[in-house]
Amino acid sequence: MRILVMPDSFKGSLSASAVADAIASGVRAGAPTAAIECIPLGDGGENTIASLAAPLQLQPVQVRVHGADGSMHASTYYRSADGQTVYLQAAEVVGYADYVRPGQSGLTLSTYGIGEILQSARQAGAQKAVLALGGSATTDGGIGMLQALGWQLPGLAAQQLASGADLASINALAAPADWNMTVTALVDVDNPLTGPRGAAAVFGPQKGLSIEEITVVDQELQRLYPHAVAAQAGSGAAGGLGAAVAGPLGGNLQSGIDYVLDVLKVDAKLKAADLLITGEGHLDDQSTHGKVLDGLLTRLRAVHGHAKTVALCGVVSHAGAQQLGLDLALAISPGNQTLAEQLAATADNLQYVALGVARLVNHE
Repeated sequence: MRILVMPDSFKGSLSASAVADAIASGVRAGAPTAAIECIPLGDGGENTIASLAAPLQLQPVQVRVHGADGSMHASTYYRSADGQTVYLQAAEVVGYADYVRPGQSGLTLSTYGIGEILQSARQAGAQKAVLALGGSATTDGGIGMLQALGWQLPGLAAQQLASGADLASINALAAPADWNMTVTALVDVDNPLTGPRGAAAVFGPQKGLSIEEITVVDQELQRLYPHAVAAQAGSGAAGGLGAAVAGPLGGNLQSGIDYVLDVLKVDAKLKAADLLITGEGHLDDQSTHGKVLDGLLTRLRAVHGHAKTVALCGVVSHAGAQQLGLDLALAISPGNQTLAEQLAATADNLQYVALGVARLVNHE
């Protein structure tokens, strides 16, 4: 039996590699003769660039840049062996887990540090950038990044890092004459920039925006960005950072999971597999819109794979699982654990449930 273990990370708990290792450990115990291959995945969200580092032989670069709150922040990006392409995870600079706090408005946070990294990479000779957008704390429409890259923002006070709170003050986005980098943004959502499914309306509440702030941000993003940019799927990713890439930077937005699956060259493996075990922290309606599970199962069908599909998750929405077309979706946590206990026991819970799945499959 050929078993593929291809999970996403479990946010706040385990990286995709650690999730894959825990599942594989349980599977080996339950199906000792099976051929098991682990392929950790990312979809543009956290750990996406890390999942590409080894396959692409990327070299890490340590830097200090402005974090989302304006303080100096140690961060890491990657560059290709020839130095021509850089790879950056937005969450490394403006990560949700690092900056979102109860009672604090996310409007004061800025993507300036992302622009600092891109500018530094340009000066070092890089011509291309791959930017994974998921997991950000910001809702500034990317104006902080643009500011660091040399865009003029008329109306913004001098010596001030642009944040979402400044959107209403800015009159225009004026490009520098020397911008020449090709940027690809990997998105893990298909939300447009504005409207009821836009960056502010959908993700603003998670980032501390009030109802009034959400309304203002949505209006100002509509004013600053052309409709053709704002309507693009994924332009609302990372609080509108997707729109800044697709519009001012002249870049392109791409499904993060599709990009990762292509880089990892998994089509033949998916077609040959008998069992596909995947997973993510929370399987819900959003899982059907560009996340790992959605992209992975779509690719399995595209290559005409015959594998049975199982998702192991912290929380499972049965409607979401049905919409994805999974054969089986299991919540791994026993009902008597608190959230803190569940997070601490994620590896053990994954291993135990994977053991049960493997035993059932092994005795079919």
